[in-house]
Amino acid sequence: INAEYMGRAYDIANHFVEYAGFDGDWGRHHPDRAAMLTFLRPYVLATGRAAVSDAFFNELIEWVCRFCLATHLFWGLWSIMQAMHSPIDFDFLDYARLRFVGYYYTKGMYSHLFFEH
Repeated sequence: INAEYMGRAYDIANHFVEYAGFDGDWGRHHPDRAAMLTFLRPYVLATGRAAVSDAFFNELIEWVCRFCLATHLFWGLWSIMQAMHSPIDFDFLDYARLRFVGYYYTKGMYSHLFFEH
């Protein structure tokens, strides 16, 4: 996959993870592969890329899935920092907990992308 899409893969992963909102129902709201493709095909084509192969989309989806874990870790750690320093009245620690639960849920879904059998 072209390096141009690495940063976008993180942003797209964050977009998909945010589908669950604040209730953290990752199983119900996290898009499956078909839903990801429904979003990704027009997104990539709108960037001006001409012919895009199925192999490109397969690799992009794999990177997006990997970055789903990174977004959970980022927002979980961010929430812990906010709990310590933010004047905003919000339960940041509970949100951090939700994001770490999301990390482990997502890790279970995508562990096949990290470990060869």
